[in-house]
Amino acid sequence: MRISDLVVALVLSLVASAAVASDVWYVNNPRSADGERGAAVLWDSQTSQQDCVEATVGRVQRQLQAMQTGEHTPYAAADLMPQDPCASGQQGTLTQGTMLEILTPSEECGSLTKVHVLSGKNTDRVGCMPGDRLSAERVP
Repeated sequence: MRISDLVVALVLSLVASAAVASDVWYVNNPRSADGERGAAVLWDSQTSQQDCVEATVGRVQRQLQAMQTGEHTPYAAADLMPQDPCASGQQGTLTQGTMLEILTPSEECGSLTKVHVLSGKNTDRVGCMPGDRLSAERVP
């Protein structure tokens, strides 16, 4: 076997390995009560997701406390929707069927799955999302 044949075989082997390693996954959002599929959030990190949840829960708790004591509610309905820090930690939203590549787990993603977006308006972004929103098959 010549060296050039060995080099060609090695290159083909590496290309085949890379193709297998980058399997395509799809966003699979659960259906809401009305049958619609919402969007999944692509987070900067697990910490960003946790900060958003804590801020949202805090706003809801303050709203409930005000209602229980008969005080004028300090928030309008729009104030109960996720805002900062939620907006600052989000890279975007991923619709049903968005193609993704799963990347090597990272410290910033923690228990979330690190992904590279391959299609849609957030193409080429890298971020973190819940693994239970991923499917190996495209679901309509």
